[in-house]
Amino acid sequence: MAKPIPPFELIEQDALPNSERRGLLHLNELKFSVLQVYFSLPLMREKNAATFRSEAGFILFHSAQGILTWATKGG
Repeated sequence: MAKPIPPFELIEQDALPNSERRGLLHLNELKFSVLQVYFSLPLMREKNAATFRSEAGFILFHSAQGILTWATKGG
C-alpha cells in the first residue's frame, strides 16, 4: 500500500469534501509500497510585504518515478 503522510488513520475523513475523501481511499488501496502520498500540505510564499498561504491537495512522491501533484475538485 502507498504510505500516506499524515497516516491514513489520523486523517479526519468525515470533515473532508467527498472528492478528497475518494482520492484518499483510492490512494490508500494502491499496491505501491514505495509511493509516499502527502495530503493537504500547507504552502506559504512571501512576496514583498505579503504572505500568500495555500495548500497542495495531494503530492505523490516515488523515488524512481518522480513527483506528481493532484488537485481534487468536487462536482
